[in-house]
Amino acid sequence: MQMNPMNQKQFEAFQLSTTREYATMSAKQNDVPFEKALETAKIEVANYLPEGLKTKDHFFFNLSLDGDSQGYLWFGLREQAGKKKIYIFDILVYESARGKGCGKFMLSWLESEAKQMGLNEIYLHVFGHNKVARGLYKSTGFQVTNLYMSKKF
Repeated sequence: MQMNPMNQKQFEAFQLSTTREYATMSAKQNDVPFEKALETAKIEVANYLPEGLKTKDHFFFNLSLDGDSQGYLWFGLREQAGKKKIYIFDILVYESARGKGCGKFMLSWLESEAKQMGLNEIYLHVFGHNKVARGLYKSTGFQVTNLYMSKKF
């Protein structure tokens, strides 16, 4: 497996994909129509990436295996409590590549990148209903730092 920086064409496809994926998860989590979630997701992604692929402190990579794309990773540098950390904005393993260690590979690769940058912490947000992702993060050493809960009736 190999991580490769995205080029402009790949970034444009990624931006559409990440926006739709975020809208799908958000619609499910917040019980809102997909169209409304998509509208919000477009605004949020555009706000995060005002300069697209060249937005400062944002990094975009594709995961490939034998030349075939297996997924992608978008991370950025953020300051929290006066300390720089890596924040995972989006990580996705394509359905056809799941169960092959791709997610663990990307997280391990990112940890190595963080160390090379002189950083020692990675954090992220995961939707509560995304049990597969939560399992991946737990199995790779992530710990819950905040927990929001709700009850629908």
